[in-house]
Amino acid sequence: MAMQVIKRDHPEVFTPGDKTYELEVITGARDGVAILAGDLPMNSDAEVVQAVSSELQLLHDVRRFGPTSYFAYRMGVLSALVANAAVPLGFAWSDEDVAIQQTINVRIDEKLDSFGYLSDGGQLTSIREIREYFKERRPFMQDDAVLIRDDFKRGSGFDGYINSSAQTYFDRSVAMVADVWHTVFEPNSAASGVPASKNMLTWYFVKEIAFLLEAKKNFHQAEKSYESFEQVNSDVSEAFDEIGDLFYEFGSSEAIERGVREWRIAYDMGGPARREVSEKLSAHYIKQGSAYLEKAAQPGSEETDLPNALTAFEQALDFNRGSDEAANLIQETHKAMAERKARFELAVNLIASAERVQKEGDNQVLAEDFGGAIVTYERAKGFYETVTEEFTELSNASKSGVSKVKKAVGEVILKVQNKANDAIAKGDQLQEENNYPAAVQEYSRVDAILGVIPPNYSQVVDADTKKIRDLALTDIDEARKNEERWKAAQEAAAKAAQGGGGGGAGGGGAGAGGGAAGAGGAAAGGAAAGAANKQ
Repeated sequence: MAMQVIKRDHPEVFTPGDKTYELEVITGARDGVAILAGDLPMNSDAEVVQAVSSELQLLHDVRRFGPTSYFAYRMGVLSALVANAAVPLGFAWSDEDVAIQQTINVRIDEKLDSFGYLSDGGQLTSIREIREYFKERRPFMQDDAVLIRDDFKRGSGFDGYINSSAQTYFDRSVAMVADVWHTVFEPNSAASGVPASKNMLTWYFVKEIAFLLEAKKNFHQAEKSYESFEQVNSDVSEAFDEIGDLFYEFGSSEAIERGVREWRIAYDMGGPARREVSEKLSAHYIKQGSAYLEKAAQPGSEETDLPNALTAFEQALDFNRGSDEAANLIQETHKAMAERKARFELAVNLIASAERVQKEGDNQVLAEDFGGAIVTYERAKGFYETVTEEFTELSNASKSGVSKVKKAVGEVILKVQNKANDAIAKGDQLQEENNYPAAVQEYSRVDAILGVIPPNYSQVVDADTKKIRDLALTDIDEARKNEERWKAAQEAAAKAAQGGGGGGAGGGGAGAGGGAAGAGGAAAGGAAAGAANKQ
């Protein structure tokens, strides 16, 4: 209701530009005076009135930093403070009054919707002296409290004086809240006449940062609020410590880094909390170093992980010289660095050995020692595959080496298959020349030639090799049959010559043998094509 009243004179105070902070005002009012607990003493009516004055002055002075969601929230808290102070037993300090207050609050909540604000139509009041203002606006405050207590003692309770006066108290609360807010917004008004202290301004912005991080989850807006904090604080180390806690607990990497920065500022400033801050910093660097140490033990770790871990642990020890944990982790990290260096050197040596053996295989290929080359390449592959993934660059080099070796072996296998096909082609040619024993000898070499190819190398290679080997066996059989036919043709020709005819049969036999050999050569050429498919 007070928001509607204040809009007559200050229409945009809670809706600046395209923003709206009315929800924050309502939230602050609901959270109530508990938000101010510990900041302002409120153990008597006089202290409550002084708390209103202090909070009014504080909010008046922070307005120069611009409208914010937290300012609106605190205006809501101020409204709860004023509303409670405006009515009898709004604050209770005895067990009797607390019990009465609880009953009143329940009954007021039940009939709250029935209240309507009855404005007198007058202008809002700019408060100059807070005690005089409360005295004027709360006539018979103590007398009313006595009447209410008496009603509860006699049994009429809420249905007595408080019930008949509830609308009046509601109107008073709304009017007083509107006047206090109006005084906050008036540029030249100040209820106490004494500006808010530097300490009050400092802790106001600490609480604003807490509100933005915890309630709004808005890191970047909290950073903007920090700029206002810097304008009012330069020597309250506890404030920097508190802000460090707030940022650190927010949890993002950016916020954690910011929290550590604030702790370091507080640490450098000294003060009674310096030891506690040093322990926070030490714990942070132990946590940071442990993360690097754990990462260093994982595949794909970086060269900087262990040095970063060591630096973090050393910083932890700098901030807490008595930390056995930091000292032990420093020793553990030195040991890990030495072990990592040894593993790195071993990986380098394995790759160097693999490259040397691979070169030997290349030379064997040039010498056409294909069987030896395949065995040598497999040895090189074994060296490469021994390198782990711990060192990314070396792991990549070993994987590249394995790929090159597999490709080289595939090329050698293709050369072997081609050599076997060449033997088959030579056998075919010898059959064309009717030199069948020599042809069989060439076909018989194929099995030995293909024997250097590792068994079960790949489905494609195994299939092609079998096709060539089967072809050679078929050609051996055909050559022997062709030799018999050729010999028979020769004998027939000789007999025919003796008898004076039949020379055409021998030619036909030789031609048949040549035709068989030609077909075998064509099939052998097709079988060799798959040898290079295994990479």
